[in-house]
This record gives sequence, structure tokens and C-alpha cells, in this order.
Amino acid sequence: MGGASLALLGTSAPGHAATGERRFDIIRDGDVIGHHSVIPSLSGDELTLAIDIQIAVKILGLTVYRYAHQNTERWRGGTLLSLNARTDDDGEAAFCKVMRGDDAFMVEGSSFKGQVPLTSGTTSYWNADALSAPVWISTQSGSPLAIDIRRQAPQGGLTPWRISGDLDLTLYYDAAMEWRGSAFEARGTEIRLSQTRPGMDLAARR
Repeated sequence: MGGASLALLGTSAPGHAATGERRFDIIRDGDVIGHHSVIPSLSGDELTLAIDIQIAVKILGLTVYRYAHQNTERWRGGTLLSLNARTDDDGEAAFCKVMRGDDAFMVEGSSFKGQVPLTSGTTSYWNADALSAPVWISTQSGSPLAIDIRRQAPQGGLTPWRISGDLDLTLYYDAAMEWRGSAFEARGTEIRLSQTRPGMDLAARR
């Protein structure tokens, strides 16, 4: 990905991040087709994240595709306690519920129900610790995803991490390992997430 595309992904100095909502524009062919927000709240030692994704693709003024995803996560001391997500993918409903047990995550989703190792990450992307996990839980369907993760050479102040296997995308993190953007292909077109509001740095708070 060239420097111009990296500029669209956005950077933010960790020491200057504002509190509150972290927000991304979702861009397709130069047009903003949606938004992705991560809203954190702190209560004692527990971090709650409200994640919302809204996409509407229009052609000649008519909406030809809609996507809506809401996910609530609870974290304490770097540990995921629970996750509850629902998705409407252009009229097709999906869901994922995760509860932490003593020995495994208990997952109930629209495509999978069972146990997943506690070493698993999720497809929320904000948590860079997931980059060391060989399996991610799909927050859309609950399915365990086998992935391969490779760090790429830094570009434009960000480090790209190439994800392949059951997922195919690139994630961008800054020097503090805060998530700053993404790029992937959908229906033959590149989709990018460009950060428009830095929000709260999360790496030290989960």
C-alpha cells in the first residue's frame, strides 16, 4: 500500500489522544460508506467497550447493501470477561456471545457453539495482544478462525500486520500498539478504515 493510502489510514500521537470515542471512516473507492466507532467506559478496574459499525453502499442514490454490527465487550486486567455482539449483514442476522470460563471461552454464535482456548483473540482488532494468538473468535458469528499473522516493514509511522488464513486483511498499529486503521478487499474492491477521531488509548487500560 502506498504512502497516499497510508495517509488516509491516519495516525495519532499516543500522548495526545483524547478521551472518549475512537472513530473511523469506512472508505470504498474514495467514498465514505460507513463508520466504525469504539466507545470505552471505565468503572473501577473494569473496561467496557461499545463497538458499532454501520455501512450503507449506494449506487445512483439507492442503497444496495447495508451492514450493521454492535458489540459490547467487558475487560479486566488484560482479560476478556464477556462479549455480546449482533450483526445484520444485508438482512442476514448473526450473533456471537462469549463468556470466560475457568479453562476456556464459552462461545455461542450463529455459526458455532462450544469452547475456544483462552489464548484466542477476537476480530475486534483494537486489542493488539490478539496479534500473538493463532485463533481468533469471529465477533460476527462466533466461529473460531485459524489465522497467520506477519509483521510488515513500518510505513508512514505505522506498522502493518498482514492477516491471512480464514481472514484476509491488513491491520495498522502505531508505536504504542494502538489500532489506527485497516485495509481489506470486499467484492473486488479495497475497503479502508481511516481514523477520524483518536479517542482513548486502550492498550494500557484494558
